[in-house]
Amino acid sequence: LRCDGQAATGMRSLLASQSAGLQYLTRLSRYEILEWPEVERHLEQERFEPVSDSLSGPRREAAELGSLRLVARHKEPGETALPTLRSRIVLSRFPASEPGRGAGIVRGPWQYELFGTSVGPERFSAAESVAAYYGRCAQENRFLQEDRQMGLDRIFSYHLAGQHLACAIGLFCWNVRLALGASLH
Repeated sequence: LRCDGQAATGMRSLLASQSAGLQYLTRLSRYEILEWPEVERHLEQERFEPVSDSLSGPRREAAELGSLRLVARHKEPGETALPTLRSRIVLSRFPASEPGRGAGIVRGPWQYELFGTSVGPERFSAAESVAAYYGRCAQENRFLQEDRQMGLDRIFSYHLAGQHLACAIGLFCWNVRLALGASLH
């Protein structure tokens, strides 16, 4: 599951993914992690590796921060303690001179972004994890294009199943139009 940073804000969706056995990859907004003394010491020794270029943003580098325990910021009604999640943390950086690019925090000459994942480094290196996260951009742009051309960004039903059905029909029509256009071309 590749999800944007909003999913990690409250951690509930990540905890739900974990309990369902679903692997996740998300951007994190927990930049206070970079101020932890053990993380600062680790970064002094860590080697950054280049991330394959997505051709849609700055050239990034990535480094492994390891597995850290994240604590939810708020309790939900009925919770006696703040939920925690152990997550592998990956850090990316790119020159801060790239104006208005990406999310994150600027420190010195670099802009840093944090990512959390349940996928181990033996399956995806730090650089591969960042590349996988940004691989979702093309898909989101396609959804935006479908929404604009097919009018799929509006409410068709106030029931989840009805809304899913309307979107599935719209996406089916979109795909048929693409296939017919390709055969005509």
